[in-house]
Amino acid sequence: MKFTYKPSIPVILKIGDIQRFTFNIFNNEDSIVTIHKIKDAIPVGCKLLYLGLGKPIGRDIYLNKELQPKEFFTFYIDIEATEQGEYPYVPTLIYEINQEKYYLPSQKNSILIQKISTKIEETIEPIKIQENQKKPQIKKCEKILEELFFVHSKTKIKNTYIIGEDKLVVSATIGIKPPYDYDSIIEMLGNECSGQIMITKIENAVPKGFKIDPQHTKYDEKENTLYWEESWTPNAPNGTFDLKTLTPIQIKYILHPQYIVHARTFNPKIVIEIIREGKPVATAKFKLFEKETYVTTIKPKNKTIVQTNETTHIKMEHPEITKNHKKPNTVFLAIEKTQNKTYRFTCIPYPPSSIIPTEETTIPEDVFNTIKNMLEKELNSEIPGKHANKKTLEAWGKIIYNIIPDTIKNTITEIKPKHLAIIVDKNTANEPWEIIHNGEEFLTTKIILTKHLKEPKPPNTKPRTIKNPKILVIASHIDLPEDTIKNEIEHIKNTCKQNTQVKTIEICPQYKIKINNTIKTLENPKQLLTYILTQISQENYGLIHIAGHGKTLTNPLQSYIKIKESENPQEQLTVETIKKLLKLNETTIIFINICQGGKLEYLGEKSLGIAKAFLDAGAGACITPTFKIDTNLAAKMAKEFYTKELAKGQITIGEALTKAKKKLSQEKDIAWISYTLYGNPHIKIT
Repeated sequence: MKFTYKPSIPVILKIGDIQRFTFNIFNNEDSIVTIHKIKDAIPVGCKLLYLGLGKPIGRDIYLNKELQPKEFFTFYIDIEATEQGEYPYVPTLIYEINQEKYYLPSQKNSILIQKISTKIEETIEPIKIQENQKKPQIKKCEKILEELFFVHSKTKIKNTYIIGEDKLVVSATIGIKPPYDYDSIIEMLGNECSGQIMITKIENAVPKGFKIDPQHTKYDEKENTLYWEESWTPNAPNGTFDLKTLTPIQIKYILHPQYIVHARTFNPKIVIEIIREGKPVATAKFKLFEKETYVTTIKPKNKTIVQTNETTHIKMEHPEITKNHKKPNTVFLAIEKTQNKTYRFTCIPYPPSSIIPTEETTIPEDVFNTIKNMLEKELNSEIPGKHANKKTLEAWGKIIYNIIPDTIKNTITEIKPKHLAIIVDKNTANEPWEIIHNGEEFLTTKIILTKHLKEPKPPNTKPRTIKNPKILVIASHIDLPEDTIKNEIEHIKNTCKQNTQVKTIEICPQYKIKINNTIKTLENPKQLLTYILTQISQENYGLIHIAGHGKTLTNPLQSYIKIKESENPQEQLTVETIKKLLKLNETTIIFINICQGGKLEYLGEKSLGIAKAFLDAGAGACITPTFKIDTNLAAKMAKEFYTKELAKGQITIGEALTKAKKKLSQEKDIAWISYTLYGNPHIKIT
C-alpha cells in the first residue's frame, strides 16, 4: 500500500487560516484492500470545515471503502486553524487484507499555528490635518469603508433571478468584516475620520414594474432612491469612530408588483458614508446582490393583479408572450434537489420575455433509483431488450414527465421552444432526465435537448458557425472490433465536404499507430500519450471525433479513454490529463463515442467526467453517451449524426443529434437514449 498526502512540507498557518489536505491511497497489493480509517487526519489545533468523503469521529476519518488491486483513491479535507501552537502531524492509514489489520503511518510533518498579527500592513502613513491634505485623506477614508464593511443579502436568490409573487421583500444585513484590529485602524485614520458612519440611501431600489410599499416614506421616485439614514455610532468622546461597538444593521423594504413584469435586471446598491458636521466626507457603495439578478412576477391561478395606472384587471390563465419581445426559442429548465429531498423546478425562457415559474415537489427516492438501476441493468446486458425495451423506456419516461409540476409543463407547452436546456446540480446530475416522454414521444427526439451543470455563468447558446473546419478522428482499436471502427472512420471522411482537411489517427495494438493509413511504430510506449495530446492541441480543429473504449473509476480524475493495452490510468488519456494539458476553442465540437463518456462524478463540490474535462479545457460542445454503449449502436449513431445536411451547414449539431436519435429510436437497443449534448447545440459547420 502507498499512502501520501499534500502538502507534505511543514505547514505554517495563522489563526483563522484555511488549509486543504489531499490524501492519496494506492493499492499496490494483489488483493482487495478494505480501508477502515485515517487516524489523526484532522490536525491538532484545527477544526474540520469540509470533508470530501467519509465520516469524522474525533480526529479520525472513517472511510470503510474497498480498493481493488492497482486502484488509486484520493479525497481531501479543509481545516481551519483555531489554536496557537506547534503540533506534530502524522496521519496513519488503517486498512485490512484478508481480515488482517495493518497500520501505515505517513511521513512525519508539523503544523505551526501563529497568532494573528496585531499590526495592519498598510503603506499609508498617518497624515496630519492640513487643508491641502484633506482630499487624499478622504480617499483613504473611502478605501477603509470599502474594506471594512460586508453586505449579506437575505432576499431569496435562485441562480440569477428571484421570484416575486404578492410582494417582494428585499432584506440584508450590513456589518463589519471580521477579523479587524480596530485600534490600529483608528490609529491609522486619525482624528480626520471623526463623525458618524451611516447608511444614507439605497440606489436603484425599485425595479421597473414594481411600486414601493407606502410605509417607506423616504423614497424618491425620480431618482429611484430610497433614503435610509441609519447610523451606527455618534461621535465618540475622542472624536474618532468607536468601531468596537458597531453591531450589524438590518435593512428591509417591501415592493409590490404594479403589473406582470418580465425579466428585469435588479441591482440595488447600498451607500455608506462618513458624515461630519452634517456633510458626507467619504462614500462607499456596496452591491446588494453579488450576481446579476432578475425579478419577475407570477400570475397565480384564480387571482388578479391590478395595474396602478389603469382600472382594468389583468386576466390570464397561462404565461403570455408580449408583443414587445421576441418569442423565446430556448427554455432553461433548472432542476435542484434540496436537503429535504424536495425537487425545485424553475423554467427560464430565453430571450427572457415571459414570466418565470418555480415549483417544488417531493419525489420518492426509490423512483429514480429503480429507473436508473433497471436502465443500467439493460444497458450492461449483452442481449438488447433482455431487461427493458422501447415500451418500458416510454413508461419510465412518462413517470419522470409526470413528476414535473403542471405549471412548468404548461409553460414549456405554451412556448414550444426549439431547445430545452436542462440545468442540473450535484444531486440531480446523474438522474435520467434524457428519457422524458410526454405521452406522445420522447422530448429528445422532438426538440434539441441538452444538459448543463449549474454554474455562476448561464450556458452559452449563442449561434456560431465554423467555416471550413479541420477535422481530427482518433480511433482506438484496443479491445474493440477493428472493422466496426474502420467503417465509422470511412463514413465520417465520405460525409465531409470536398477539400475538407481530415486527419485520422488509429491506435493499434503493440504501440502501433496508423496516421492517414500510414503505419508507424513508436519506439517508446510513453510517446503515444504525448503524441495524441500534441495532435489535439497543435492544430485548431473544429471537430474532434474520438471512438474507442472508456472506463470510469472510483476516483473520477483517473477515469480515462483507453489508448493502451494496460489497466494503469497513468498510461491512458485521463480526465486529469485532459483538464491540465489541453486547451481548446469555444467553437470546437467533441464527439466522444465511448462508454459512459458523459457520466458525472463529484469530488467535494467539483464535478468531474470525461465530457466535463473537454468542456473545462475550452470546448464549445461535447456529444457522448452517459451509459454503456454497444459498439454496433455507437457506429450507427455516428452514421446518423454525420450527414450531408450537417456537413453543408443546413442544420446545427443539436438538430443533427435530435434527428439521429429519432431515427435510432426504432432500434431494439435502447442505448441511443443515453447520447447527451453538453454545451452549445447551436453550432453549424460549413
